[in-house]
Amino acid sequence: MTKQEFIIHIDELLHQEMLLGPARDDHRLQGLRNIKSDFNYISSNNSKLEAIDIIKRLFNERSENASIYQDNGRQDLWLQESTEKNILQKWLPKEPAKEEVINFLNSLTEIPKTKSSFKKFQDACSEKFGQKIDSKIILEFLS
Repeated sequence: MTKQEFIIHIDELLHQEMLLGPARDDHRLQGLRNIKSDFNYISSNNSKLEAIDIIKRLFNERSENASIYQDNGRQDLWLQESTEKNILQKWLPKEPAKEEVINFLNSLTEIPKTKSSFKKFQDACSEKFGQKIDSKIILEFLS
């Protein structure tokens, strides 16, 4: 998904929520607005970041904030952060299972199984799974 596609999708969700009139979820509406604003801000300041990287960053921020607000008894702020986290979670890619990654790495017989080949294994995983794989899995494989 490109940055533009993400913004278009957020705009569509905003439009749908506003069409609900008095039945709309104000936390969701505000969450969509916050996500769009933060996404645009990060995107404009870090043009090299991919859309998914921005989404992951926003999700992690919301997760941390929600935890802090819950610990401090701020239910109102916890609810808003949790709502935004739930909205963002739909765009996060599903991480492949560790066993699936290890099986794929084992199938790469043309790459020597040395620590100096780490980058080659990482690139192959990124191409196969469409995302960066946790480096701990690759390092464990190489050990």
